[in-house]
Amino acid sequence: MELWAYILLTVDMALMGGILYILLIRRGSKKAPERPAAGIKADDGRLERIRADVEKRYSFIGSYERSFEEKNRMLEAVIKTAEESARNLEALYESRKKDEVYAKAMSLLKTGASAEEVTKDLGLLSGEAELIAAISNYRV
Repeated sequence: MELWAYILLTVDMALMGGILYILLIRRGSKKAPERPAAGIKADDGRLERIRADVEKRYSFIGSYERSFEEKNRMLEAVIKTAEESARNLEALYESRKKDEVYAKAMSLLKTGASAEEVTKDLGLLSGEAELIAAISNYRV
């Protein structure tokens, strides 16, 4: 919703600037007869109101821009936290998966399977299977 407000304010500023530019070009290209001082004062008042309105809208745009920057920083922090959590969960999953494989290897070795059979069945390296076999023999 705030994004649309920012966009609408920008479009309003552009339209007002374009209208002001067109008015100034027309005034400069036509050599109008001298106006009385009262007309000039009325134009100056209108111009000041337009200028004040433009400055007010510009300050609104600045405040929206600052709020968007803050929200962007907060979003980036949330994304970093989520990515770190995902990495931690993945590492935890991998360690638990390896623990399960090693537990299966240990149980196979306790039932009398050879290290070569464990290597083939569970996809472990032969050194891992031999180490598990040695630990299994040591514990028994």
